[in-house]
Order: sequence, then structure tokens, then C-alpha cells
Amino acid sequence: MDKNKFISDLKKSLHQHYKHIKEEDEILSYGIYTDGDANTIGIYYNTYEHFQNILKVAREKNTESVVDPLYYLFFMEEWKKDISISLKDKLLSELNDRLYDFNSSEYDKGNEDYKNETFDLFLTALKAFEKDILLENTRADFFLHMEVSDSWIDERMLKRISNIHSKNRFLEYQEYAKNNNQY
Repeated sequence: MDKNKFISDLKKSLHQHYKHIKEEDEILSYGIYTDGDANTIGIYYNTYEHFQNILKVAREKNTESVVDPLYYLFFMEEWKKDISISLKDKLLSELNDRLYDFNSSEYDKGNEDYKNETFDLFLTALKAFEKDILLENTRADFFLHMEVSDSWIDERMLKRISNIHSKNRFLEYQEYAKNNNQY
């Protein structure tokens, strides 16, 4: 797989989805969600309104315990939407096919680090995307994120996340990981 082309196409897909969302919602967070084998790419986002609403509902339901807002801030399954499904993006579908083929090939070759290589490709695309949208987003609390489903957050993932979060947001993320037994 041509990794530079993959990164470029993923960045392009991230842009397409972002532009579509930005027309309708005020975005709080945006990022890539993948499975533990790094075989799929989902593009998720959350809005300020959804974040506040889900916190309110959680607090109403959990009157006996404290609701951790960081859980709702970082756990992508609680975010507003997986935009990649609703847009039926042909480019993202092709990227998922290329990713699956690449990972299968690397696995067959005995490359045990292919998942980390794939996660690094995601990070590179997010960083490239971030440079382009910084001027578009005027809210200081907007952030990009990446999550791997059903996975512990190891040192490498913490390092990746630290590269796309502000210092304060990353400290919150570390607290979230510890509070939720993910690290």
C-alpha cells in the first residue's frame, strides 16, 4: 500500500465529512474510531449540544453516583454520530478496503507491529487535517481524537493522543483513561 497516498486520501475524507458536519452543527470533537485490529476507519464527531444533553440525561439517571464528564467527552461511542455510515462515502469505503488488504498482507508476512503502523498512519492523517482546519474552528475547546475499540490505552497510544490534544486536554484524557480502567 502506498502509505502517502493513503494518508492523503484519509485527510481528504476527513475534510469532506468535516465540511458536511460544520454546515449543520457546532463541532466539539472529531476523530477516527477503529477496531482493535486496525481494520476499519470510522469518522465520529460530537457537538457541544449533544455533549451537554448526554451529561444531563446521565446525571438524571445516575442520582446515586457521580457522572464523569470526561467519559462522555472522550468515549467516542457516546458521541453524537458516526458520520462515515450516514454519508456513504465512497472514498472512505475504498480506504477501508485498502486498509484491510494491507493489514491482512502484513499479518500474513508475520509483521506483528502492523496495527501500530496503521494507528500511526491515522495519527499522521489527523495531524495533517488539523493544520488545515485550525483557522476554521474558532472555539478553543475543539479537539481531534482517535480511539481503538475494546483496547487498553498503552504508552504508544498515549503518545499519539498527546500529539493531537492540547496539554490541558491531554491531562484530562489521562485522567479519563485512569478513571475508566483503560490505562
